[in-house]
Amino acid sequence: MHTLTKKRMRSGAIALGAAFLMAASGYAQKVSADLSQEVTAVGQAVQLNISVTGATGARVPAQVKVDGLRIDFAGRSEQINIINFQKTVSSIYTYLITPMRTGDFNIPPIEVLINGQRYKTAQLTLRVGNNSGGVPVMPGVPVQPGQSARARSLQAQMQAQMQALTQFMNQQGMPAPQTQQSQPSQGQSPPPDDEAEVAYGDLIIPKTSAYVGEVIPVEIRFYFNANYPTQLINQPDFGGDGFTVMDFSKPTQREQEINGVPYNVVIFQTAITAVKSGPLEIPPAKIMGRIQVPARGSSQDDFFSGFFGGQGFGTTAREMTVSTKPSRIDIKPLPKENRPEDFSGAIGQFSLDAKATPKKVDAGEPVTLSVKVAGRGNFNAITAPTLVDAENWRSYPPNEKFTPSASDPIGYNGEKVFEYTIVARSDATLTPSPEFSFFDPAVEKYVTLKAPPIAVVAKGSAAAAPTTATAQVSATPTPQAAAPTPAATVPTAKTSDLVTSFRRENFQPTLTNPAFLGVNGLVALALLALLSLGILRAAASSEASQRAARLREVRRILHSAEDPNKSAEEFFALAADFVNGRLAVAGGMGSTRDMLESSRVSSEIRTAIYSLLDQADEARYAAGHGVSLDREIRHTYIQQLKKFDAQA
Repeated sequence: MHTLTKKRMRSGAIALGAAFLMAASGYAQKVSADLSQEVTAVGQAVQLNISVTGATGARVPAQVKVDGLRIDFAGRSEQINIINFQKTVSSIYTYLITPMRTGDFNIPPIEVLINGQRYKTAQLTLRVGNNSGGVPVMPGVPVQPGQSARARSLQAQMQAQMQALTQFMNQQGMPAPQTQQSQPSQGQSPPPDDEAEVAYGDLIIPKTSAYVGEVIPVEIRFYFNANYPTQLINQPDFGGDGFTVMDFSKPTQREQEINGVPYNVVIFQTAITAVKSGPLEIPPAKIMGRIQVPARGSSQDDFFSGFFGGQGFGTTAREMTVSTKPSRIDIKPLPKENRPEDFSGAIGQFSLDAKATPKKVDAGEPVTLSVKVAGRGNFNAITAPTLVDAENWRSYPPNEKFTPSASDPIGYNGEKVFEYTIVARSDATLTPSPEFSFFDPAVEKYVTLKAPPIAVVAKGSAAAAPTTATAQVSATPTPQAAAPTPAATVPTAKTSDLVTSFRRENFQPTLTNPAFLGVNGLVALALLALLSLGILRAAASSEASQRAARLREVRRILHSAEDPNKSAEEFFALAADFVNGRLAVAGGMGSTRDMLESSRVSSEIRTAIYSLLDQADEARYAAGHGVSLDREIRHTYIQQLKKFDAQA
């Protein structure tokens, strides 16, 4: 802890922001002024803000003189605005106006010097009325017994500065400060020296002992005397040997009175995790700040004369380091007794839940099993729960997502969801049961949670279908040869019959002659047979051409899979397409695995192709986990696919 001075200024505030702010470019310089309120009462302080936009390093007067008003410079802060990807930086110069009497007061234009150029603000008007109680106290500021009028005026001005601080924090997107007036409570340290302490820190750890790997919430508080305008330069410096530190939360701020001294309290939250057992020494947390302190004057009371218009008026900025006290925790090793086999290092208090969708799937279709681990603890050490009773299922590495609790800024409370893709090997009615083990430091023992299985209807692989030809051809049966027509009984010609054979009653036309019809029928049947044979040959030739075309197309897929630039996911997708297409060309029917089972390939190649298909499923269902495939394994798979092609 560092004490800069024991003298206090009458007004001030902490301006939280980055120390290194870049000046805006591309915007014209602009100067404006406004009052926090235009109507007030005697003794009630009002804030005057001069805003300089588009420039840095502006110079403003240390004091503005208006008869009947006491106007004192209080400090400077900066504001960054980003609109349409353009950044502007505004410097806010704050004055406190304390009315000494009633009336309407004109605040003249104030001259601002920027890079040698002079700018003036507009004239402002302040109306001051009587305080109904006759005491110059700001509304909401309690009157302490024995307070003098000067002390009450000082407290009123600090209240006005708190309003300025609230406005600044709202502009920075930070929670508004909360006012709290109380004596030090548990977990809160009083100023180590006296009530005039400028700033100090407090390191709050909720326990004195913990286990290796356990997340320990830590709160770091920095107390700044509200009488000294202060600008924080950086995030706290906190860390040491033997433990890790989480990222700091966004700081919050409140006003608090301790032992009669007003303080602005800046609070950072984080958590530490010990990596080894034994006493753990925690060094102080530190933060850098730039504080405005009064410049010394020549009067006897150089503080009051300098600040309230004497020769010593003015402030100067000094850098300071604010530190907490060190701390110590006893770190215990995790017990080895009764440690579950699936324990991955999770420490805390958790619950386990599971659900499955869809509840009914056909053969080969996946089911999504969502497993949720919720509670408080070291979520970064929680790995995927084990799936038990999973003999009938193929499972793939799950996707995981952590969602912290909305009220927890450091990720100590929340839930982690694991989404498994599971495919039934055979008909199944229950999903696997997720199982998760952790160590509970509250009861100092290991706990194993098991979610019950979920009822589903999942069909396994379909029964292998017999191998059949893909195309069937209906051929015209081969015509049977016509039965030979019995030869007609031809009477033996005799010379005496030659004349009578030409008689009308024995004459028969050729077209109706049985012999003529028989001969021509045989010729017609022969022609039909030749025609049918030609058609069959043409059909067979066409089918062979189509099969060859399909085979060429399938082999193009294999050729594409050989491209070394293909990712593992692309390779396995192409390989699975090739196997399925090649089996279909060979006349297989049913699922890919059914066709493979009934194919002519050897058992060795069949086993290799089964392994490849399993890898393809993993690449498909476990997307986002980075399926690996080195060159040698890719080459081996290609050779196995070529052997499969030759045998299929």
